[in-house]
Amino acid sequence: MDSSSTTTMASASAAASAGGGGGGEDDVAPVVSAGTTTTDQALFAEEVAHEIVLNVIANLGSGEEGGQEDEPGPPAFSSSPAPPPPPPPPATPKRFPKLRAFVWRQLLAVSLVIAVALGLIWPEPGVLFGTKVDGRSPFQTALVVTIFLVMGLKLNTDAALRAVKEAKGIVWGIFSILFVTASIGAALTNLIDFPDIPEFAVGLVVFYLGPTTSSSGVVMVTTANGNWTLSLLLTVSTSILAIFTIPSMLSWLAEFKTETPVTLDVGELILNLVYTVLIPLFIGKCLQLASARVRRFIKEHPILFRLVPMYCIVLVPWLKVSQSMANGSFDQVTAASVFVLLGWAIAVHVLFLIINYGACLVLRVRRAEMKALVISCSQKTLPVALAVLSFLPETLGSIGLMSIGCVMAHFTQIIIDSFLVGKWAGDEEEEEEKEKGGPAEEEEKEETEEVEEIEIDREGENNSMEVTTLTAKTKGGVGAGREEVSAQEENGPSKAGWWWWTQAAGEAGVGVSVGQRRRRLISSVV
Repeated sequence: MDSSSTTTMASASAAASAGGGGGGEDDVAPVVSAGTTTTDQALFAEEVAHEIVLNVIANLGSGEEGGQEDEPGPPAFSSSPAPPPPPPPPATPKRFPKLRAFVWRQLLAVSLVIAVALGLIWPEPGVLFGTKVDGRSPFQTALVVTIFLVMGLKLNTDAALRAVKEAKGIVWGIFSILFVTASIGAALTNLIDFPDIPEFAVGLVVFYLGPTTSSSGVVMVTTANGNWTLSLLLTVSTSILAIFTIPSMLSWLAEFKTETPVTLDVGELILNLVYTVLIPLFIGKCLQLASARVRRFIKEHPILFRLVPMYCIVLVPWLKVSQSMANGSFDQVTAASVFVLLGWAIAVHVLFLIINYGACLVLRVRRAEMKALVISCSQKTLPVALAVLSFLPETLGSIGLMSIGCVMAHFTQIIIDSFLVGKWAGDEEEEEEKEKGGPAEEEEKEETEEVEEIEIDREGENNSMEVTTLTAKTKGGVGAGREEVSAQEENGPSKAGWWWWTQAAGEAGVGVSVGQRRRRLISSVV
């Protein structure tokens, strides 16, 4: 075999290997026989290249790569712009937005009204769920335990501890909630004769002996721009201490107007409150501290952890009202007794507000602490009162009627304090607007200044700038600051001038806009 044949076969093999990478399994490169001429070799190379191109085009056209089809896309070249995306559908306007917002803010009060009405109209489900076993209702006990377990999960003790420095507020707050308002409310309620319904008085006494509200008080203090950490600290501390103070004060202050004498077992009542209130609260707090997953779940589901304890609170009076309606206890309720209950609840809460506001004036606490003390020390919590009522002996009367007294007192304090908080929040906004003043004209007058004389002396290579007078009109009057600054730089007076203007602007209290005018003036003169 001659050298030309060898060269031809080598080139053909290289071309075939190069073309084989782009072809399929059935593609076969043309075979070159020995003894071909140069023209034949050129034709053969052209044929091989043509075969390779055809294989590449075939692969691209089939859209196969790695056994997967390419998704169809837009054309490679298009002169017209892409059409804009269709506009989103218009949002459907919600009906009655103000009513929906009001119901959401006052969801507990609205739900309590519905629960009481449902228990009066259809008591059979409440009687069924309130069936007692060994003198206790398992469903009601589970509701109370759930309330305080969730409260423990949400309890923010870190924020409460930040208010420890408010010593006067803490001492008066705890003393007022557990002793002052408790004793005054209970003693005065014993003087009122509710027409034919002595259970109303018992319910109010139990309500006034309780701690401050667990959530609504803190929310109201925050809305009024008060010290919410102090309010939270009072909530945590009194909720724990009230478990031990309520039984003893109830046996001391309550006057049970019954045909047979009634005695309370203080020790048993304390143990029941520890089992159903304190221990679930402690367990919930421990779970919150021990597990980051629990904390994250609580943070991601705030509505769930608001609604669960709230509806547990709602279900407790629903059970009691249903049972009282079934056994005929509501037959003796008259319109006069309901009006007396409502009027007395309003009067006592207004008295609590006056007492706590006067104490804040005497103690000379700051405005933010005053708001927290007035609201937190005047409110009482409903869950603890309902828990205490569930452990009272049945010889005292209808527990359902007692719960009606607690619910009415809770309604009145929420409504009255809502108006008070709204007034405080409005006063804060008016004060902020007054502090800002008549913004546009006054700020221009305060920031007006006059540069009286600027002399620039340039001699040789060194340049110097002397500023002799700066007059700035300020809020208190016209003040003149006179300084003479001489600065020499190799590159001109711009840096020295900038330094002087910055210092003068800071000392004269002039705003940024005036400083910008100065820089423009210097640059134009220089």
